[in-house]
Amino acid sequence: MGGILLVESRKPIKREPIWKHPRRLLRYYRLKLLRLGASPEAIAKGLAIGVFIGLLPIVPFHTVSALGLAFLFKGSKAAALLGTMVSNPFDLVPHYLLIYYLGHKVLPLDIPPFNPRHIDLREILNDGWELMAVLLTGGLIVALPASVAAYFLSRWMVRKYRAGQKRG
Repeated sequence: MGGILLVESRKPIKREPIWKHPRRLLRYYRLKLLRLGASPEAIAKGLAIGVFIGLLPIVPFHTVSALGLAFLFKGSKAAALLGTMVSNPFDLVPHYLLIYYLGHKVLPLDIPPFNPRHIDLREILNDGWELMAVLLTGGLIVALPASVAAYFLSRWMVRKYRAGQKRG
């Protein structure tokens, strides 16, 4: 009864890093979002929450915060996680410079102007709460309109995608 199972050996597939194909990556995540099983409103709420949290300077707490708010507001948890990806290592420096600049315009606290060429950890720690207030203020200025736009755009996209699926 015992037989020999012959398995055809395959060469390993050599895949290029995903960062070399950003359009493909964006298309992948867009389709992943559109194909979620939740209602268009729940997906839109989840994405808006994720974008909002993703644009705030609370990097180690993005996932937990987005999931908690998505649960609280009955949004899609998967969409919330996808939304937090709006903040990524590639745009971290320009993003923080932007929110610092905006926050400092609104809250002109007595902290030295940010100089990316000279980052002194002691100065950052000494300015702790004031710096965090400036960054959070700038983050809110960017996050609020972006999350509102994400809500309406994603709700429209999911509805349009599903209407096309019903027709075709």
